[in-house]
Amino acid sequence: MMEVDQDEVGQHNVGDSVGQLDDDSEALPCPQVFAQQMSLAEFQRQATYLTHNAVGNLKQSDDYKKWVNTCSVCRSCWYVNQCLPESSCPECAGFALERPCPICKGKCGRIWTRDVEMSKSFRKAHWDGVCGLPDHERHVYMLELFMDEKDVLTGIEDLNTAAG
Repeated sequence: MMEVDQDEVGQHNVGDSVGQLDDDSEALPCPQVFAQQMSLAEFQRQATYLTHNAVGNLKQSDDYKKWVNTCSVCRSCWYVNQCLPESSCPECAGFALERPCPICKGKCGRIWTRDVEMSKSFRKAHWDGVCGLPDHERHVYMLELFMDEKDVLTGIEDLNTAAG
């Protein structure tokens, strides 16, 4: 029976004998390979962590931000402040990622931000923000925005007809 020196046990790497041709030729260079056994749960935990980090890094890259923040209609890149007027592209609507308050046309000083996902879904500009004007002033602007002059005239005629 052959005796094995206990000092030599476990001191060889997986790559030590791989790549050797025979005794007369030189050994091919071979990378050292190390393996560690882990449970399936640990593998899944590490895979989730690494994937989460990789996706996070991707989302922070300029290339990704340019791709996500690009108009799906005219291909203007909002991330670099490109946009077309509303008459040319309803998804851009004349602004990139920020705009003055659309209710009071910026009189309140608030800046609204583009809801990129909604803008792309509906192919029409959508904005997140709150007008900073007091309620009674904001109400006047809301009426101007949503009431057509023709609707007002029709309403007045209807009132005159009903009264007379």
